[in-house]
Order: sequence, then C-alpha cells, then structure tokens
Amino acid sequence: MTPKQSMLPELTPVPSVSPTADITNTPVSFASAGETPSQNGLETVDQNTAKNQNTGKVTPSNGRKGLMAPVFTLKNRQNSRKQKYVQVTLEKYQGTYVEIRAKLKGQKYVRMKLKENRIKKLHGCIKFRYTVSGKRIYFKVRTYQIRKGKKIYSAVSAQKSIKTK
Repeated sequence: MTPKQSMLPELTPVPSVSPTADITNTPVSFASAGETPSQNGLETVDQNTAKNQNTGKVTPSNGRKGLMAPVFTLKNRQNSRKQKYVQVTLEKYQGTYVEIRAKLKGQKYVRMKLKENRIKKLHGCIKFRYTVSGKRIYFKVRTYQIRKGKKIYSAVSAQKSIKTK
C-alpha cells in the first residue's frame, strides 16, 4: 500500500544569513499552480516596506524609523513692553531643528520663518508676536535632523489652537 501524497507543496528549510533574521518581511506564498494568493487566502509581504501592527502606518524595513511627532504646549504671554505673544514650548521631541506651521480659521497653514530653527539655541521655546486679539490661531509642529546631507522629518504633531487675548 502506498502512502497518499499531501496536497500541500513540499517545503524545504532555507538557511538564513543571520540567526536573528526577521522572517516577517520575506515574501511567502503557498499558492498552487494557477492559483492566486487572494484565492488561497495568503498574501505576499513586500520586502521594502512592512505595515506596523500598532499604528497601521507603513515603515521602512531597513531598521531605521522616522522621528516621533513632537509634543508641545501653547501659552499667551505678555512682555514688559506690553507686547502680546504666543509661546510655543516643545515638551517631547526628537531631532535637531524645528519647523512650525500656523493658520487662522478658514485659511491654509503657513510655514513660519524663524531667525533660528535649531531647538537647542531656542531652548525649546519659540515666541510669536501678534496684533490681532480675539482670534484663534492653530499650530502644527514637526522636527527634523540632517543625516548624510538629507533631512529626516518627524511626523507632524497634532493640531493645537489658542485664542489670542
């Protein structure tokens, strides 16, 4: 009596290059001849990108992750000359430089021009003077650093707003 052959294709182990290689990024398909991956319920995984299980965002599989989105606070302030300004304070961030965008209601975000955009020089605190009172100003912040001559940006922070006094 001869044993019945299995319907699954024969699988052979493939030696990996490193003992701690991540097998989640290798394309795998058990489709039989003439059957597409969607028909047998299996999908192939692209080697260049992988979907993060927690956030659902696509991250590069080269081991480097982008910078985290900065966390910041907004405060209305007034200096000794009675000039009013909004103070943007970076609480948590990664990166060396900062980029701030602001808008009024019903308008598009505009990138704010800064005299200095290095966070260390600013001590994590940026001040914007304003003349219009009673308006709501919306802010978004992102940071970046320069690696090998290229800018690596963080995710854009959540929008925050403050009403001017």
